[in-house]
Amino acid sequence: MNSANADRVTLTPNRRLARALRDRFAQRQRAAGHEVWETPRILPWETFLRELWEQGRAQRCVRGEPPRLLSGLAAATLWEQLIEGSGELETLLPAARVVPEVMAAWGELHAHAGDRQALLRRPPTPAVASFARWAESYAQRCRHARWLDPAELPAALLADAEALTDALPRELELVGFDRRTPQQERLLGAFARAGCTLHEAGVPEPKQAPRVYACADAQAELRAAAAWAAQQVRASDQTCIALVFPDLAARRAEIQRAFTAALAPARLLRPWDEAAPAFEISLGEALAEHPLIAPALGLLGLAEREAPLGDVITVLRSPFLAGDAENSLALAALERSLLDDAVTSLTPTALRQACLRHEKLASSAALLSRWRTLLDEAPRRQTASAWRRQWEAELALWDWPAGRPLSSVNYQAREAWGELLDEWLGVEGVMGQVTRGVALESLRRAAGERLFQPEGGGARVLLLGALEAAGLDCDALWVSGLTARFWPREARPNPYLPLAWQKVAGLPEALPEAAMAQAQTLLRGYLARAKALVFSRPRCEGEEVLVPSPLLSFFGVAEETAAAPETDGVIEAVAMASRSESLPEDAGLPLMSGGHAGAYALTAQAACPFQAYGRFRLTAESWPEPQIGLSAVDRGKLVHWALEHLWSALHDLATLAALDAGEHRRRIALAAEFALGKLGDRRWARLPQFVRVAEQESLVRLLAAELQVEAQRPPFALLAPEGEARYELAGLSLHLRPDRIDQLADGRCLVIDYKTGRAPKPAEWTEDPPRDAQLPL
Repeated sequence: MNSANADRVTLTPNRRLARALRDRFAQRQRAAGHEVWETPRILPWETFLRELWEQGRAQRCVRGEPPRLLSGLAAATLWEQLIEGSGELETLLPAARVVPEVMAAWGELHAHAGDRQALLRRPPTPAVASFARWAESYAQRCRHARWLDPAELPAALLADAEALTDALPRELELVGFDRRTPQQERLLGAFARAGCTLHEAGVPEPKQAPRVYACADAQAELRAAAAWAAQQVRASDQTCIALVFPDLAARRAEIQRAFTAALAPARLLRPWDEAAPAFEISLGEALAEHPLIAPALGLLGLAEREAPLGDVITVLRSPFLAGDAENSLALAALERSLLDDAVTSLTPTALRQACLRHEKLASSAALLSRWRTLLDEAPRRQTASAWRRQWEAELALWDWPAGRPLSSVNYQAREAWGELLDEWLGVEGVMGQVTRGVALESLRRAAGERLFQPEGGGARVLLLGALEAAGLDCDALWVSGLTARFWPREARPNPYLPLAWQKVAGLPEALPEAAMAQAQTLLRGYLARAKALVFSRPRCEGEEVLVPSPLLSFFGVAEETAAAPETDGVIEAVAMASRSESLPEDAGLPLMSGGHAGAYALTAQAACPFQAYGRFRLTAESWPEPQIGLSAVDRGKLVHWALEHLWSALHDLATLAALDAGEHRRRIALAAEFALGKLGDRRWARLPQFVRVAEQESLVRLLAAELQVEAQRPPFALLAPEGEARYELAGLSLHLRPDRIDQLADGRCLVIDYKTGRAPKPAEWTEDPPRDAQLPL
């Protein structure tokens, strides 16, 4: 494929290979010095069949109303409804988790001309029997509604030869079809009979023998591959340097980080930089996770439930939504106040009330008020198209994407979002009228399954999965992970099809021999299409010794030990980008609060001077953790308040000893109630009543146990309740707050400090410096 031809279409078995071929064509045009060129039509097989169907729709309408072709999303929704309605799922798995394997079984059955009734001729497994019943219900539902399932599309095209003749291009080029199903063979034959010329390049002879590297483990292998790619980029003007990772989906983030460190280390410190990328990953990320789409979905989700606080703040901080995103300090103050109040989730109404307490968040409060009105006007149940209009109105209210110019990547993400919504409307006939929660969950799941990868920026380095690298010509290729685990992959038969049937059909997922043949074909294809080829494998995974792939023995090449960098370059990238700043030792800032601090300042200084400086001179505080119920700090306050209230009335041991059992219990109950009340009604209002009851019972038990200990002591009298004192030490003004000071019978004083957590050991008071300075002070 060296030039564009309007009468020629290139077909691939999957989307990712089609994209890789388009990027490769663009690279060649740039290398030839072209600035503008005509892009050839390179389509995945399924997309091409859908186009044929739509192009022949006019002719079918003349003969009568043709069936409506279901989208993949609509088909999945219908399967889910039927499976849930059957009541046959005995596991705890939701139907949505079962649907992908069921749809795969349905697709293979049609691809290999299987007979649904034949599934039950032999004693079936429970899963096969369930699938046969689900399949029959699914087929009946489609016939009744005049829907055409995507798996039945090839058969429908075969039955409409007249429309095929007019819709087909003059030439079709097949790339990457190392394995064709009987259904594809029949359809390609029909294309040829309709006058379409088929081209399929044979596998060329290998250019040279591969090099085989063994690495210590998967991490060392990844670093070696990234270093090799960087060397290839520096040493030559090769236009296509490809690397294959059989586990690309599972390790995407790790692989991206390693190659960023090797090829564009500055990008590690500026991940938002959208300059031309140093490499491209064929496997995109979920559209739902894109920074432009995530806040839109998050905002829509806030209306359907009491949302977690973290999700709420993330939405408010998004630069793609109107409001107060630019006022980051006010949003931080809002989040801090909510965390201090132990708020873990919010409704839109509660969020508006919280924003009203912060004058700098007035824009967000006003938007939330108008949004609430818009939500209240919406019917409880609507069709998918009505919900789309509702959501678009809500996003327009929030000015998504904030009326700002979009970068190329964000523009493509918004276009992908629009395409997803168009496809999602196909579920309307299947779902009917549904609640907002059901509709939004369907859209959210669709966005989570839709992979988004922006169009290529001309990167010379391509990171690919095993299948999309098939049929791709490249200058240099590194294939990783050649262990028995991945090459060939372990056979995993579909549980919803009879195993004997899968073996007869030769499905690679079902038959070890078929999986081995497919893997061998892939590796030989790599060898033939790459000018320079490297195979690699990790020797170990933890303490497990990994078995090399049996396919390596076919090439008869001696194994070498790969030299991998010891680090991934992240530390070096940070060091190169950092700037040193020298400060005099005596140029520190004064203590916060006008030079005053508590005893904890000395304890913190002894533990870590750096953290103490940040805490007491820079006023840096740790961010509060979300709490469900009371925090340890809250419980500590309750104990201190209760004991202070209790002993302010008792005064001494004699008074405690004179109490009868009833008065003893009453005093404890009053002290506990006082402490709970001091925590504040607003704090308790956010917690269930049983939490307060449980905390009160726990506090009563703790006070009773404390008084039992006090009753065993020699005579004492309370000299000073909890109060505050100031102490000057080496120029520092320390605020000291002893919990209690008792005067003993011999005139000595006893300083008491209440601890609800870990109590320091006396040895820690006398260390140099003391690890705990509170009691000595």
